[in-house]
Amino acid sequence: MEEDTTFEIIDGSPRTEEAVRQRNRDLNQRNGTIRGKWHTVKAERFDESQDDREFKNQGPLISICREPPQNTTDNRLDPNAPVVLRYSIREIQTTTEIRERYLPENPWVHHITCAQNRAAMTYDEDYEDTLLDSINNSVKLLLVEDYNATGLVGNPNLLFPNTIGEEGEYDKESEDNTFFWFMRSKGAKRPVGGRGGSWGLGKLAFPLSSAVRTFFVVTTREDEGRYMAGQAVLKNHQFRGEWFGDMMYFADDDLIGESGHHWAAINDEESINEFCEHFKVERGSGQPGTSMVIPLPRSELTPDKLRLCILSNYCVPIMNGDLEVEISSEEGDIERITSGNINQLISASQWDIGRSLLSAWTTSGRMNELVHLYESMVLPGEDQRVFELGKPNEGQKPNTPEQYDMILPQRGSDELDAIRERFQKNQSIIVKGKMPVHNRESRSVDEGEYYFVFRKCDNPDDAEAHFYRGHISLPLVLDRKAASPGVSSLLVVSTREEKPNPLAELLRSSEGPAHLKWDTREDGMRRQYEYGPSTIGFMKEIVGKMVARISSVDTEREDIWTDIFSLGGKPELPDIERRFRIDENSEGGCTITPIESKEDMVGMSFIIRVGYPKPFSLNRRTPPDYRSIDVHSMVWNADGATITKDVNASNGELCIDRVRMTITEPEFEVVLQGVETELKAQVIITEEVRV
Repeated sequence: MEEDTTFEIIDGSPRTEEAVRQRNRDLNQRNGTIRGKWHTVKAERFDESQDDREFKNQGPLISICREPPQNTTDNRLDPNAPVVLRYSIREIQTTTEIRERYLPENPWVHHITCAQNRAAMTYDEDYEDTLLDSINNSVKLLLVEDYNATGLVGNPNLLFPNTIGEEGEYDKESEDNTFFWFMRSKGAKRPVGGRGGSWGLGKLAFPLSSAVRTFFVVTTREDEGRYMAGQAVLKNHQFRGEWFGDMMYFADDDLIGESGHHWAAINDEESINEFCEHFKVERGSGQPGTSMVIPLPRSELTPDKLRLCILSNYCVPIMNGDLEVEISSEEGDIERITSGNINQLISASQWDIGRSLLSAWTTSGRMNELVHLYESMVLPGEDQRVFELGKPNEGQKPNTPEQYDMILPQRGSDELDAIRERFQKNQSIIVKGKMPVHNRESRSVDEGEYYFVFRKCDNPDDAEAHFYRGHISLPLVLDRKAASPGVSSLLVVSTREEKPNPLAELLRSSEGPAHLKWDTREDGMRRQYEYGPSTIGFMKEIVGKMVARISSVDTEREDIWTDIFSLGGKPELPDIERRFRIDENSEGGCTITPIESKEDMVGMSFIIRVGYPKPFSLNRRTPPDYRSIDVHSMVWNADGATITKDVNASNGELCIDRVRMTITEPEFEVVLQGVETELKAQVIITEEVRV
């Protein structure tokens, strides 16, 4: 095959292509049989997407602290021992040999620094230097290594998954090939149940943590097979008049196909040992697991911030002994985070990550509350009991007022009295529930389960609703708010590979590649499951509904879940036909969905009016005065409907207290955020009749 050669300048002198070839021959001769080089890929089409929006939005700190623990706990080798994940910050001296082999000007530096790639690179910000100067004498590294893990398994030369059956399902060999899903696929969803994550996008956490979007991998398997490779995730870019694709690969000298994407992993022991020695990788042939080497890590990835972010996102699997984390500073000091010292570390840490990084942000009080809730769930006291909720009826949305009324402890019951007594004493209350899961494709109904524990906080500022699916935390389900004011809670949906929880599978399909929240708009979930969005709504709301039931008095039920919606009070109900269900959100605002078994409203338009103590009339001659609620400045999210802020009074002026809702799908959801609960706002929805 052709050697990768281009005209370049070395040490200030121009080198011809023949000079480059001679240099490469000399290098090969000097290194004997050492394998490995960078492969560029010619652009076949102009495609700007790397599907990295979610990871870029959350930032490198959150990405690198969430993705590796998820991967490693997904692939534990000995289920009776914890997985150990080590983060190490190192700086190595870069000899000419190291630079020319692993970080060469041609092609690595040349392509990294192309004009189209500059906006994606941050080496000038993080290291305040040119790329060549940043690696000239030494290079900083972040090593992420796991132990008691399987390593990346499967055929390393598999380029495309094998399919079986008329539906084109992947065979088991392809499904289990973690080397393929991590190293070769891009954005494909791995169809394996019972696991934490499933997206081939997770690997983007590693290049996005590098100021040069580059990483190397050394993986060892239980059978002592070892492989090494590297990647640089770029943009389509132009070099010396020719367009190249968005990937570069460090791999064996020889390809296994015609495309540059068809690279071969290095499996030569001498070559792998030399790389490990140069880059301080402790990954021998008898140590199963994977080592990631990130050159020029982003400057914000400090030991202190790594510790805080890991604690806030993986507290539960560390407490239950599934995961241990080691953080090694540049000086070589190692800090261990285990189930035995996590309480001490939480109390001793300075929680100074800004709230702008919401997925990593927390406080010492909130973390201590989480520990308290978890310990209450796994180590209940002698007087503790698990309260069981009823199961929502099948064939219906689970989060309707009628369903909640049926499954929650009945007013006046001994069970509710016992729960209320514990709640008033600020004691933890453990609840177990079951959930019907409706699969569209098989038209079957399976049964999932969930647990949650909650209590009234001693300090209301420590209240937060924590959500875990298996070992994965989802900090943005309620954006770190409490499910009910002053109440801390932990909801867990367990998942096991040998016996998947159908509810966990539904929730996983709604999470997207970053696994930060349950999103009712996720297409895969909506295609696969009936009542998926309302099931997610139930999981978000159940703690708040439970607290509301505890706090309610044993009188005639006041149904505020109507077309008239009052935050804090019940208005006089007009005689109107009920087409919508309007659910109050505990954080202020409401969710609008259609009532079951109503007519198809697709194409119809409605005016949503918001006001206090009651909304203004439907047809106004002039716009409402300054005292009206400006719903145009609030957040509206619509799925299956459109919201427009173009409702005018008769004189043509805009009405800021109302919006127009046009239905585009039979199943729709409209969410309003930003209404202050103390305003006792009301919402009225009226069909718009066009003359």
